[in-house]
Amino acid sequence: MHAVGADPNDPATWRGDHYDMTAQRRWFEAWHKTAGYFTACFAFGATATGLAQFWLPLGATVVVVVVFGVLALAVVLEGLGYRYDTYRSVYGNHPDHPGNRQRAGR
Repeated sequence: MHAVGADPNDPATWRGDHYDMTAQRRWFEAWHKTAGYFTACFAFGATATGLAQFWLPLGATVVVVVVFGVLALAVVLEGLGYRYDTYRSVYGNHPDHPGNRQRAGR
């Protein structure tokens, strides 16, 4: 997805906060990801307290298995290099893109 008025065939029109990975965008993404993880922890806590009030052994087992299964899968996929951040998903990993140059330390 490109900015309004951008031509997908003309990289000169792709400029913007996300494409150039400005400091403002990097701070926003850091905050957004952290807030998402924080919210997920609260969701897990809400589920745990709900199960504590109305104990359902099968439900509790399913929740615990799913949570730890997803955690294990995320760790394995991250370790194997199968995670791509939003920037690479949208623009690819070509070294000429500003966000990829920053990542490489150039």
